[in-house]
Amino acid sequence: MHSVKSISSNSLFILIEKACKILTYFLVGIVVARQIGPEVFGKYSALLSLTVIFTAIASSGLNSLLAKEYIVNKDKQKVTTAATFIRAMSSFVCAITLFFIIFFYFDYGLALAITSIFIVMMSLTQIIDLYFESALQNITVSKYKVISYIIGSMGKLVVAIYFPNVFLLFLAHLIELSISFSLAILISNKKIKLYQFKNLDLNYTRELFFKSFPLLLSSIASILYLKIDQVFIISMMDTKSTGEYAAAVRLCEGIFIFTAIILPSVFPNLIAKKNISEKIFYIYLKKLVMLLLVIGICMTLFTSLLSEQIVSFLYGEDYYNSAIILSIYSLSIPIVYVGDLFSRWLVI
Repeated sequence: MHSVKSISSNSLFILIEKACKILTYFLVGIVVARQIGPEVFGKYSALLSLTVIFTAIASSGLNSLLAKEYIVNKDKQKVTTAATFIRAMSSFVCAITLFFIIFFYFDYGLALAITSIFIVMMSLTQIIDLYFESALQNITVSKYKVISYIIGSMGKLVVAIYFPNVFLLFLAHLIELSISFSLAILISNKKIKLYQFKNLDLNYTRELFFKSFPLLLSSIASILYLKIDQVFIISMMDTKSTGEYAAAVRLCEGIFIFTAIILPSVFPNLIAKKNISEKIFYIYLKKLVMLLLVIGICMTLFTSLLSEQIVSFLYGEDYYNSAIILSIYSLSIPIVYVGDLFSRWLVI
């Protein structure tokens, strides 16, 4: 079992990285939304939602499963090689599919097909993230992610203020992901290699894929629930309505990140407690459920009651209609918190 000190230290670095992500995500998102207006922001958000949906499909449901595999399997390279092979195949299919959807259905031009490159880099970078997180070495992940967040945020701010254009915003986003991807490979190269396929264990790869398949269905359902709405709105209504909706959802998504700070650090300890005693494991799990419920309900009450003031202060009067959306959408906060914990419980 990991010591309390190592878990506390790991939690601190997770907190630093996630705090940086939240700050850049919120601050940059608010500036971008205010500068480019609801219409352009709606187009940008809808395309970003499509990218996130296909990235979730490309992950093949491996995220939570890989965290466990890296903990219980001594051959880390074997796990990495199998996961990389699965994700390389699924990422290629998803990237090609997204390319044609954007090019033909949304008619935003060939240039915006750059979003398909996101999928490959995001899904492969996650493997390295999970390797270090499972070993409670979040300081390593924090280093390359914080650097990429800062550089990417500066690029988005410059584009939003001086060159308000959807394609350039995505280009700035691509630069951020490229930096994170390159640094992750560089740092992890001495321990694991993503491109080492000569010792690929096909039986283990097949086993890993079939294990992850139910989780893939779950992650697709979850990400569709969170992201498909913006694609529907831009298809059925207009980009301005999508922008107003996306502004409210972005605020709630920032609140959802709370579990992403806590659970990756708690997950190895949950596995350890399960191995010691079923009773100890469920007592610990019960306490976590209650804690997340209470925090989620408090967040919902605060966000729902002050939605108008929050939207007016952060986005301005152009986004007035976002307030009612925020107050309704915030009801999902406790459900998302507990659902994230239960998905990890199922993996264990």
